[in-house]
Amino acid sequence: MTARSQIEPSRGQRLSGSGREIDGAQREASRSPAPTSRGWRGLEAAITLAILMVVVLTVADSIAAAAWVEDSPDLLLVAGLGLVVAGLLAASPLRWPVAILLGLLAGAVVVLWQVLTVDLVADQPLFFERFRDLGVRLDDWFRQAFRSDLATDNLPFIFFVSVALWVATFPTSFLVWRRRNPWPLLIVLGVMLAFNVRYLSGRQWDLHFAFFVAGAGLLIMRTTLLGRMARWRATGTPYPTYLSLSFLAVTVVAVAALVGVTRALPRPDRPEAFSNFWSGVTAPFPDFVDQLQDLFSGIDLSRGGSIHDFGDSFVMQGGISAKRGIRVRVDSPESGLLRGATYDRYTTRGWDRSGTVTASVGGERAITALSGDDEEGYRERRDVTVRLSMETESEVLFTFGMPATIDHEVSVVQPEPARVRLGVNAAGGGAPSAELALASQEIALRQTVEPLTDEQVLALLPEGYDVVGVERDLEGEALRALELESRPEQMDVVALRPLDTVERGFTYRVTGTVSDALPAALRAAGTDYPFWVRDRFLQLPASLLDSDRARLLALARLVTTDTDSHYDAAVAISGFLCCSVLAGEDGQPVLTADGLPRLRYPFSRHVQSPPRHVDTVAWWLFDHRDADGYPAGGYYDYYSSSMAVLLRSLGIPARVTAGYVLNENNYDARTDTYIVQVAHTYSWVEVFFPSYGWVEFDPTPRNTGEEFADIGGDRLSNQGLAPFRSESLDAGGLLGVEGLAAFFAAGILVDDSPASQVDEGTDGGGQRWLILGPLIGLGLIVTAGGGTALAWRVSLRGLSPIERTWKSTQRLSRFAGLPADPAATPSEYAARVGAAVGASASARRLADSYARQRFGGKRLTDREIGEARRSGGILRSRLLRHLLRLPQPLPESVAKKSAPRAQDDGRASGEQPPTDGPSER
Repeated sequence: MTARSQIEPSRGQRLSGSGREIDGAQREASRSPAPTSRGWRGLEAAITLAILMVVVLTVADSIAAAAWVEDSPDLLLVAGLGLVVAGLLAASPLRWPVAILLGLLAGAVVVLWQVLTVDLVADQPLFFERFRDLGVRLDDWFRQAFRSDLATDNLPFIFFVSVALWVATFPTSFLVWRRRNPWPLLIVLGVMLAFNVRYLSGRQWDLHFAFFVAGAGLLIMRTTLLGRMARWRATGTPYPTYLSLSFLAVTVVAVAALVGVTRALPRPDRPEAFSNFWSGVTAPFPDFVDQLQDLFSGIDLSRGGSIHDFGDSFVMQGGISAKRGIRVRVDSPESGLLRGATYDRYTTRGWDRSGTVTASVGGERAITALSGDDEEGYRERRDVTVRLSMETESEVLFTFGMPATIDHEVSVVQPEPARVRLGVNAAGGGAPSAELALASQEIALRQTVEPLTDEQVLALLPEGYDVVGVERDLEGEALRALELESRPEQMDVVALRPLDTVERGFTYRVTGTVSDALPAALRAAGTDYPFWVRDRFLQLPASLLDSDRARLLALARLVTTDTDSHYDAAVAISGFLCCSVLAGEDGQPVLTADGLPRLRYPFSRHVQSPPRHVDTVAWWLFDHRDADGYPAGGYYDYYSSSMAVLLRSLGIPARVTAGYVLNENNYDARTDTYIVQVAHTYSWVEVFFPSYGWVEFDPTPRNTGEEFADIGGDRLSNQGLAPFRSESLDAGGLLGVEGLAAFFAAGILVDDSPASQVDEGTDGGGQRWLILGPLIGLGLIVTAGGGTALAWRVSLRGLSPIERTWKSTQRLSRFAGLPADPAATPSEYAARVGAAVGASASARRLADSYARQRFGGKRLTDREIGEARRSGGILRSRLLRHLLRLPQPLPESVAKKSAPRAQDDGRASGEQPPTDGPSER
């Protein structure tokens, strides 16, 4: 046998002595010319295109069917054009870098064309104005990303989805067309499909999954067949004329069987399977995942979904619908509110949390033990013990009231202690409160007589403060400043998180405390709020416009005109939001079609998405109107948020809590338990009263819609907080006819001034992105280059130096458009590549060294290895120039003739003369 690998004769074919040439007459007689004709090639391309369309358009249709946002571009058109452009560029003679660049430019045109036609920017008459609006809103989105803020504008989401779909479709389809490699396409689109259905119900999963699996199977078999057919044509091996069609028919049958099998496999929209995998993937990056949810928190949920995910943010969204399914079963001795998570920082778009700390506790140790306080705690609170059985995966554990004990070990999320720096001076200046100013003066006065010990300093401070840092003068005697912390008197739990994944069937028992204080006690609680309450729960965002701040304060004062305590103010605002009757300009009640008084803010799940750059609460209270010009109303998130903001504008500490409701509508008499549906999600307000802690208030009116449970009612009757829950409302409502007339006369609800508009050009964000944009782009390029280099090195790991040099040279030549012929020997390949780039001598030296080691079993010396690697470096340098279309240096043969004689034979440079003749492969 020669050094060349032999090809076995078949069907009477004769091989020449070299094992490469085939008798031309027999070859032509044994092979039909049809597969090489233009019509046949067109049919082959059409088959491949049809399979690719099944795969690509299935994923695009899945994303479109998910209806993530109310208004989105034609994603099927984006994906289809990406597929077509990839096919056209793959069929062109362009090098792949040029083709990819042209494809991305075409993608930019397609994406802008589609995004700038959606209704979110369609009010701009000119294309340039729409383009500018898109730029401003993207800049706003990035600024919110850097501030870790909430973003509810859907236009950036539409833009990113369109870009992601093109980037996922075009390059991967280009690889299928030109390299017959289907795996990048299937992996990327498969991940997108799984991610899409992970957050949806299973209504559209089966069909899309079946089409994707079928298309994936067809594509894998199709590309495999095309690769073999190309090799057969290159070597002259005959194959049946209609092999492609017959193979396609067999593949369809096989794929149909495969789809049947996959119906028994785990589905991504079922938490028992994909959810666990996805949780494991995202577990190392919880902050990143939460931030993404915050930045895309405006995604519409009109198709139904979990309105509250009880994460780090709480967003007031547009229209919602109830998602079906049982959330949790609760064995509770009474009805009430099932607490999930609380939120304290208002952002004008919703709520999130200020700094928090976590601690693991539970089981035999009470949650309240974390406070380290042996005192009794808040007054007039009673314990309620409930047993819960989870029916779905959950990131939080629900409790009835403020949790005190639980029979499982959990992670307790609580607010960070409030810190304050107290300067010690005789004037008491700079202190955040009058009590601390007096303490500062007292300490300064006392230490003029004698140095104070730590115990003496602590005794002079008001209750509720701990000293965590001391700053003294240069002599180390006189105090200059104190670092203080203010903590809750009793454990303040933001949320309970399980240590492990909570799956269906997880059961636990928890005891919580709820306020049992009567109105008289709460009226007498006073307003002496501790610093940790004032520091966190009176916050209103700095971005709140002065006009909105004034309107909110005016409304809050008007509603609470006749109140004498913070408790009465809270009850008045709650009653105003839930139960006040709408009055016309004449002061008379507005009647519904049934002749009943119309509520000022009726319950409705059909809420418009809040406009950009406005305060959501102010917009909902004053500007959100129906077609008849009256307030449109909303659902529980708007009522609770409005009450909390109005209370804070009056200096009353409040926060929003999200959870579920237990009432007669979800009580199951057969099992004596509450069966809580996802539709029973809810939110309410907690107001702080000194010595009594957090007390629940519910400003949402009764709702009798079919998709939602009847979630209103006298749920707080045990606390005496339901004076406005009467079924028959006074015609004047809470404020009476005169009060309503005064309300309209004040012009609060009728405010058409452009106060909510923000000058987009005064922010300066565009100038910042002129710097940040290139830096981020450079960082992405460096990261991509480093990752590519690492992957290149890893793929060559375990090879000898000569083999690494040879393989890397082959790869680079393939990228440069000079792929290796599988039937060619190393010498033949080197001759072709070397001639193309003017480095024939280097190519022959590298091929000779590789063939002697790889096929001849020769052990090369260090000198020979070094020469081969230098030759490979020269060859790769020229190949890179060939790839980038850069001018080449003089060919080596010309360079040698003009070089000194000493270098001609290679002795001066340590090179050996090239060997002629064929090398072993």
